Amino acid sequence: MADHYELTVFSVGYRLAPEHPWPAGGEDCYDAAEWLVANGPSVFGSELMFTGGEVPPPFSLFHPY
Repeated sequence: MADHYELTVFSVGYRLAPEHPWPAGGEDCYDAAEWLVANGPSVFGSELMFTGGEVPPPFSLFHPY
């Protein structure tokens, strides 16, 4: 589907419990989204679109290329 709609897909490798208890994984996803909002348009040249699972994490990010 990403190829069909010419999207670049980001999957955040977030920290997992029990080694990294809540909210470490959610913070990792938030940090990745924050970086993409600040840098995505200049790095990739277009607007961002976000989607995620039922409860983040996982939090998938999509960007058209």
